[in-house]
Amino acid sequence: MNLHVPSSFIRSTTSMHAVTKQLHFEICCDTENLKKIIGREPGWLDPEAIPTKDGRTDSIFGSLYIYLPATTPISLKAPTDHLRAETDITLGTAQWIKLDYGNEGKTPGSCAFTSYGINGQLGATRQDADAEYNLYKEATDRHNSLIKAHPAVKSSPSGWYELLRFGRNIGRSETDKDPLPDNAAHWRKIRTLEDKSVWADLNAPGTYKFSDADFLPQFGWNCYDDDTSPNDQRCDSKRLKALIRAEGDQPNPDRNKDDVELSRRLPEKDVRKALRRTICKFPTEWDRGTIIARYGCLNEMEFGAKNRADRWARFENHARAVSFDGLPQEYKDAQWHFHPTEFIKHFRKCGWMDEETLEKIYKQTPVPIREKYRFSLNIVMRKYMINTAERQAHFLGQGAIESYYLMNMMEGTVSFHKNPSHPSYVVEINKYYSDPKDMYVNFHNYEKDGNNLGNIEKSDLRDRNNNKLFIEIKKDQKNRLYLYALTREMIDPQYSKSGDGMKFRGRGFKQLTGRYNYAKYWVYRGWISLSNFDSVWWGEKIGHRAPIIDNPQIISNVPYNCIDSGGHFFAKNKCIKSADGGVNIKSSNSISLVINKFDTQSFDRRFFEVKNSYIYVGDEI
Repeated sequence: MNLHVPSSFIRSTTSMHAVTKQLHFEICCDTENLKKIIGREPGWLDPEAIPTKDGRTDSIFGSLYIYLPATTPISLKAPTDHLRAETDITLGTAQWIKLDYGNEGKTPGSCAFTSYGINGQLGATRQDADAEYNLYKEATDRHNSLIKAHPAVKSSPSGWYELLRFGRNIGRSETDKDPLPDNAAHWRKIRTLEDKSVWADLNAPGTYKFSDADFLPQFGWNCYDDDTSPNDQRCDSKRLKALIRAEGDQPNPDRNKDDVELSRRLPEKDVRKALRRTICKFPTEWDRGTIIARYGCLNEMEFGAKNRADRWARFENHARAVSFDGLPQEYKDAQWHFHPTEFIKHFRKCGWMDEETLEKIYKQTPVPIREKYRFSLNIVMRKYMINTAERQAHFLGQGAIESYYLMNMMEGTVSFHKNPSHPSYVVEINKYYSDPKDMYVNFHNYEKDGNNLGNIEKSDLRDRNNNKLFIEIKKDQKNRLYLYALTREMIDPQYSKSGDGMKFRGRGFKQLTGRYNYAKYWVYRGWISLSNFDSVWWGEKIGHRAPIIDNPQIISNVPYNCIDSGGHFFAKNKCIKSADGGVNIKSSNSISLVINKFDTQSFDRRFFEVKNSYIYVGDEI
């Protein structure tokens, strides 16, 4: 259920206890929805229990938590081999490590590694400056180092990126992941509970990985439903009382005195902090029909209405005045309650974009097209840490121009706006588009001598007599490129063929263009290996081994590839660092220059789309 409360209503019309601009606010749900939120069956779990499996993968957000057993391999210097190996040097004491990238670690671009004991004891924190900005390079370096030492191993920079980003290779699903060895070692420099700096393998046997989406009891989140009288408003949960009670204190045999002692503990800072992550089951306070069932216990309390009918009458009248008849059953069934501000603080880390928000950003786009890409947009932004309002605004704003609001994931011959049904925009199902009669000048310009796109296969155009046609590119009076002395009618497709310009045309959310850039992405995903081609194969190196890519259309045909190629571009070029500069013309132009430095006329439109996106992903009211 979505509830929209106008900010003007909160500012001007609400009040509590005669104080304006205040309102009662609660967040509650039923058991089935609680299962979806926390990813497990509701119930209290031992916060010092040792995990036996990884956390959920259907939802991952916020901080990462990795359990390290005492047998975790460690090293005093940075290891150079990225596969697990036998070692006698181990951590010695089991602990947790919490990873906070970027703003979660309070410093944009960094990663904070914080140690915790099994009992929740806070250890030391180590900051790794620029770890977030350098994650793509680190993943690529580890992949390259591994392949150099173990050429036969199946690996990919993308798989390594996920290991560094999430502590495990998440992929799109359990059966759809980019290559990463099962025995990959995830070495990170941490500080132990003894405050010693060591390198530890966070992917060693017995390590288990989680995120804030798991609502870990080890970090304060727990369900309390052990109340012996669940239908009244009195707390009879032994576990909740134990959480409130001072360490070492025992319950007072006198129930009334024990309640008073516990209530005096409630203002304590450590108690309030612990209670913020409790998920408690109790009936709603606003149901007029259950007042006696919920508050009848007051007649048993020395400090309540015991033997005082007048007190009970006054209380019951007050309770009736502030409660309601006819409450929805759905609300009355929602007996699991969260601390509202802690819940919001926690879920702000999620950042999952719903259908309504994307509709506001891309108003022009039909619903089926938006929904076709929305899931991929979410998992790609999560993967590449495009997880702040500023980063998302730049990513989505630039993508609006590059992909025409998700509607055009392929560079075409004519204006998509004017002719979206042109053959160059038709989905490339069986084979990529390769019409040699296509007169789009850019496809030929991409093949010109000295191009920096790695395009080496030139279009071979011939007439009906199999005579070679000369391709010459000139500029008109408005400085626009055109094909000189060549018409579509002159070209015979029977004898002609298109080249790399058309084959490796712009595709995807950020319009991946050229054989060189396609090869970069193919290597990143593990589809081809660096050993399959020479590092330079064009220009003066023409004739050297070029990468063989027979299916470039999978960038535009597969929604995830469409968006991920854009995320890869953002990560490779450290665009999130520019985005962290804010939603301003300087940051926008710096990213625009990286995307297409030749298209300066679009820079103002790009910034407009960045600002428009920020309206809906930002916090301003």
